[in-house]
Amino acid sequence: MTVEEILNEESKDTLLTEKKANLYPRHWDNKKRLWVYDHREKLGLTEKDKDLIVHHKDDDEKNHSIDNLVALTRAEHARIGKPALKHEKCRICGAKHFAKGLCQKHYKRLWRKAMLKKIEK
Repeated sequence: MTVEEILNEESKDTLLTEKKANLYPRHWDNKKRLWVYDHREKLGLTEKDKDLIVHHKDDDEKNHSIDNLVALTRAEHARIGKPALKHEKCRICGAKHFAKGLCQKHYKRLWRKAMLKKIEK
């Protein structure tokens, strides 16, 4: 697979240049002067509990019913979550993996091309 083939895949371009937006419903709390996520508030989590993650039991991020939510530590959440994709070698040349299934050389090349495309738009 060449760098151009990877660039032509729609998802790869955005994976390297844009972060996924946090689309959880939230509201502004004037008293605390900060944004409060509805699903965290339903569980009674405060800014002191920022090390806890809210897990949706049915994996539906839009289902914020109290029966579907549970507060977990990052370690607990990692154990029950989907296993991370592990790469050992670059998809293009077979060299040592760096990021996104590529070696450092091909990742940086892909990132530069993706950034140039973004600038040209």
